[in-house]
Amino acid sequence: MIKFINILFKISLIIFLSYLIFYTSSKFKKLPVNNISFVLDNDESNSFITKGDLLNIINEIIDYKNMKLSDLSLNIIETELKKNKFVKSAEVYLLPNGNLEVYVAQKEPLMRIVNEKSSYYIDKKGVRFPLSTNFTENVPIVTGLNDSSNIFYLVKLISLISNDSFLNSQIVQVNFNQNNEIELIPRVGQNKILFGDFSEMNEKLNKLKIFYRKGVHKIGWDKYGLINLKYKQQIVCVKR
Repeated sequence: MIKFINILFKISLIIFLSYLIFYTSSKFKKLPVNNISFVLDNDESNSFITKGDLLNIINEIIDYKNMKLSDLSLNIIETELKKNKFVKSAEVYLLPNGNLEVYVAQKEPLMRIVNEKSSYYIDKKGVRFPLSTNFTENVPIVTGLNDSSNIFYLVKLISLISNDSFLNSQIVQVNFNQNNEIELIPRVGQNKILFGDFSEMNEKLNKLKIFYRKGVHKIGWDKYGLINLKYKQQIVCVKR
């Protein structure tokens, strides 16, 4: 008898909990959307896109102030946000209080291409995206680029520079000269660093680091107008 009562109690409890979940869920879905909050991966003052921009995107696709939670499609909101040229990823959550919380990560530029016709960013995957009126990222500038096929190798070169704290503090520009050879422009000094082509990139950068750390302290920044890294296992310097 006691065993039967225990079984009956468990069944009743399951039915009650099921009804409670169903009732709460149904009631919850009938609630209006209270508010939308945004979380950016960067401080808004250092972001290409603002919370106001994101809210405008959402307002264009839904009238959330006059919607019930049951009418919302979080996938549609995420999809529309991801279409924005500055958005890398977006996730939208529905909170128990009826608020929408939107998490957005923006694209991260690796370099900025500057030419006569336009200027734009390239990210670590080699994907192009435009400049923002809200914020300008401090990344190496690339000038003289005429062949878009070089983007693949540029990503490798500038990634090597950016991932090295010493080189990243020294090199501010990559230029393709009239011979389509690569020149590195340093932050300090009036010299040019002739890198040549994209071959032996690690070796050339290591030579440059040795020159900066050992040679520059002895001869000064501006004694040489040209530092040539093209040749294997040597650095050729040309005086001004």
